[in-house]
Amino acid sequence: MEFVDIATLRSDLSTTAALLHALKRAMRTSGHRMTRLEGRTLVELKGRATRLCALRAHLRGRIHLRGSTLEEQADFVDEERQVYTRRRAA
Repeated sequence: MEFVDIATLRSDLSTTAALLHALKRAMRTSGHRMTRLEGRTLVELKGRATRLCALRAHLRGRIHLRGSTLEEQADFVDEERQVYTRRRAA
């Protein structure tokens, strides 16, 4: 039997959101020019946040990604689901 570690998922989502917020705040400062590293990090953090939010919604039977079905969303979050899934002893 498999179960998803919701506590770790929530913690990772919170951490990702905090990192994204801090990066955006730094980028909004006056005279700041975004570097390639910051741009790449921003894209990666946004993608990770989207996948984690989609996984969380999928676990509740909801759709996070507009225009997709639950099956399409399941394919989208499959890698993340495997990270947070652990097997219980039967």
